[in-house]
Amino acid sequence: MAEPRQLSFSVDTHLLRELGALLVGRDSTALLELIKNSYDADATAVTVHGERLGEPDGRIVVSDDGLGMTLKRFEDSFLRIAGRTKETGNRRSPKYLRRFTGAKGIGRLAAHKLSSRLEVTSVPDDLMLGDEGDERFGVRATLNWDAMEERSDDITALDKESLYALPLEPAEGSPHGTTMALENLRGDWPSRRLSDFLSEIRSCQPARVLVAPLPTTAVDREVLFKYPVVRDSGKEDPGFEVEFTGELAGSEEMWQTLTERADWILEIDANSKGITYGIAPTLRRQRSLPDELGPYADEWLLGRTYSRDHPQPKDGPFFQARILITEGSVGTSRKAGGLRAFEMQESGIRVFLEGFRVLPYGGRRDDWLGLDADYVRRVRDLDIPDDIDLDRRAREGFVLLGNRSYYGAVFLTEDGVKHLQALVNREGFVPDTYFIALRDMVRTGPDLVTRTRAAIRDLAAQYKSELEPEDDEDEDDASGEDGDTDGQAGDEATQDADEEAEDGDGSDDAADDDEASNDGDSESDEPAADDDIIDAEVPATSELERLVTAAAITASDIRSAPTESLVRTKHSELQSVLRSISLRVEAAENEQANLRALASVGAQYSAFIHEINGLLGQAQTLRRLLDALLSDLTASKSIGTAQRRELRTIIGAADELVLSLTRQASYLTEIVGPDARRRRTRMRVEDRVQSVLRLLAPRIQDRNLQVSLGIDPELKSPPMFAAEVAIVMTNLLSNAIKFAGDGGKIAISAGIDDDARLHLRVENTGARVGQKDRTRYFRPFESSTTEVDVILGQGMGLGLPIVRNLAEDYGGEASFVDPTAGYATAVEVIIPDPRPDLARRRSK
Repeated sequence: MAEPRQLSFSVDTHLLRELGALLVGRDSTALLELIKNSYDADATAVTVHGERLGEPDGRIVVSDDGLGMTLKRFEDSFLRIAGRTKETGNRRSPKYLRRFTGAKGIGRLAAHKLSSRLEVTSVPDDLMLGDEGDERFGVRATLNWDAMEERSDDITALDKESLYALPLEPAEGSPHGTTMALENLRGDWPSRRLSDFLSEIRSCQPARVLVAPLPTTAVDREVLFKYPVVRDSGKEDPGFEVEFTGELAGSEEMWQTLTERADWILEIDANSKGITYGIAPTLRRQRSLPDELGPYADEWLLGRTYSRDHPQPKDGPFFQARILITEGSVGTSRKAGGLRAFEMQESGIRVFLEGFRVLPYGGRRDDWLGLDADYVRRVRDLDIPDDIDLDRRAREGFVLLGNRSYYGAVFLTEDGVKHLQALVNREGFVPDTYFIALRDMVRTGPDLVTRTRAAIRDLAAQYKSELEPEDDEDEDDASGEDGDTDGQAGDEATQDADEEAEDGDGSDDAADDDEASNDGDSESDEPAADDDIIDAEVPATSELERLVTAAAITASDIRSAPTESLVRTKHSELQSVLRSISLRVEAAENEQANLRALASVGAQYSAFIHEINGLLGQAQTLRRLLDALLSDLTASKSIGTAQRRELRTIIGAADELVLSLTRQASYLTEIVGPDARRRRTRMRVEDRVQSVLRLLAPRIQDRNLQVSLGIDPELKSPPMFAAEVAIVMTNLLSNAIKFAGDGGKIAISAGIDDDARLHLRVENTGARVGQKDRTRYFRPFESSTTEVDVILGQGMGLGLPIVRNLAEDYGGEASFVDPTAGYATAVEVIIPDPRPDLARRRSK
């Protein structure tokens, strides 16, 4: 019998492509693997620099200040595929005791996907040096991926053209760390690929606002925690920062704007003791709640905390999360360009493992929590665990928000999710029962916020009905304009809430109704009618986005439908949605036509400046001619006393005309002149107010009004356009003049609060605005008077909406507030400062 032969596997160089380029799905994932290597090497700072992306000679350089490598470690660890270095011991880094993010030993091969050549330069820290003298050298190496495959079919027999390394003797005082240069980037980089790559890699770490204490301009207290647990590391870990430079550079400046415009903060803390959900209204939302809820506001101003037992207190998953929620788009203002792009790129609830993003969760085309699916289908009820103490609301799902209203992160650590299994391509997790449990725990958070908003909707309707006389039901109430802050729930939801309150939540009839509505043969399974799909209270653009999302989901359902019957049903649904889109497009076109009309009026307004200046020149000429005529007649003694008196009266009228035209020309120049919107500046508030008062002086005198100013002469506004300040003051003061009454009073005050926000308040005597009208008068075309004023004109109901829109463009607000003693009505405008520290220094 022949002796058995001892054999071994041989490995073809093609394996490098399989483990590198083909195993990693996305370019951003490949680059992220190199950044994770820096983290595992105890780096505190990493710079990722991009040059000539999309060009054949493009390059990306990853530099860190980590522990570095000796030549021996480079050979034993870096060049060993699927090594076990990170699987032995406690799986923590030597210096900062960080939990290793990699374990398979193949992450560095992801560089093969991005470039044809990898240059490595590394200087070791003393912690990495052994006793051998030659180990005190670093390493400089080149890995030519393409040459490896072209010149050899054996991975253990590479020549120097494919792979070589040299010992590197660092200069005295050279910083330790590693630099990896990806040279000659692969393939074409069309704009779509480049855009996705930049978006994904810039978001590899969570935004600072999600991991640091929340700014005081957003909330005035902690919700559940000051700092979420993002990574599992030792107490001495100073942190880890990634900076993108060159063509990879990005900015977080929009996150500050988002935080100031958010309406709710949601935090989740899931640990072995239980799961806690903290929900808090932001300061912005707190300021609007008293107007909506009246005496019911107090119980919601401080937020709510809900707790339940953890279903798996031994195994987890355990995690923390912080999520910002907006009830409307952050990109609907005149500054929408940057905000709109930001909303598209950054919205969604993302997942981070040991501080690094796990794609695709929270991406633009990902709906891992099912929020978009439920949003477009308008689910009636939410699936919230019964052990959470928050009563169900009728049609609470009707105020549910889609992914684009959420900006947040779920923070996972290796220890907290021990049984979570990553997919082999490093993108996402295996969707087993453990992952589903994690998903359900996270989804409960947004659902609790939705139920909270539904409760506020119902209380707002109740408060409004209490303010109105029982026998006075106007058309606004019948049409559902009940002041809902979310704009998604009309009177139908309120009516359902009232009916359910009468019947009792747990009645048998209600249960029977619900059971019937869920029956597969019931009418509820038929496609919704167009008027049910369209929400008239939502802006056309926002509703179009929702409908397009609905169409995309329905189309996806058609592609995956298992039966022809279901295909027909889904096809009918798609037709209904498309009809709704058509109606919304028509509504958007009508809105665009109105905007064009307003723009043309603005253009005529601008051209009218020249007419005013022409009239001013003629009036000044007439004034000079009259003066000359009076002088000549007086000198020649050709005019009597009565005639001289009459001529002086005419000259006085000409003086008034000149003054009036001067005021008008000055004001119009401030509003639509070439410098009015050239650049934002910090302006003295009193100067702007005085300019408007000069314009309105004739009407103030006619009505014998007393105007008082409480403004520090040195007080300056945040950076704004001069035209914007003039428009705000003109609208506020013209309203005050109309309603102060003859012989009334107007008070104008301004100041800076502790958060460096400008508060501008105008108060007047006379007519009082009741609680129920405070929200209504900020709606377009809700004029409060039919009086035609000779100077001020007839109100169109656009003044206050314009003021509010201008304030919201800067992350501020405008609202009716309680007046001080002696006044009937007060409107306050708040404008945050983009650089509060600078504003505070200047105000001292």
